[in-house]
Amino acid sequence: VIRDVAAQWRTYNRPRALALFSMLDFNTEHLLGHGPLSSGRDAQDEDGVVYRAFPGHGLQFHPLANFAKLNSYLGANRLDEASLLGLALIARGVPRGNSLSWEYNFQFGSGKPPWTSGMAQAVAAQAFARGQDKLADPAFAAAARKAFQAIPGKLVRSLPEGLFIRLYS
Repeated sequence: VIRDVAAQWRTYNRPRALALFSMLDFNTEHLLGHGPLSSGRDAQDEDGVVYRAFPGHGLQFHPLANFAKLNSYLGANRLDEASLLGLALIARGVPRGNSLSWEYNFQFGSGKPPWTSGMAQAVAAQAFARGQDKLADPAFAAAARKAFQAIPGKLVRSLPEGLFIRLYS
């Protein structure tokens, strides 16, 4: 985890540093109290932020798992937890122009950190839109709009039924 965090030192900005150093802190606390998790297992911090275990990378901030958890809280009307997690995720969204992206901070396949996923972005936009409906929090509406804007145009198709987002180019 230290190697993954240190490798991005040239790109630290407020949200990226929050995601990276919160992840490092969570790994330290979790390892001291619980020991390592097996690959693919999840753990959550006090804000509900999800970290997933990857071999050689420890517990990593995992955007898709986080937005799935946010959707789960919203679907179960666990609105206090949804609000807490949603705001923690908004704080970790990396701005690019008028958009927000949530990044993976470790190498996986051909993805070099920081990398993003069209699927995670689409689920983020959907979760924040659902959160706006249930929580009436304008921060969620803005995050939904900004998450959608981060999806590359080549992945968005307009169909008669509505927008369709391809997972991969």
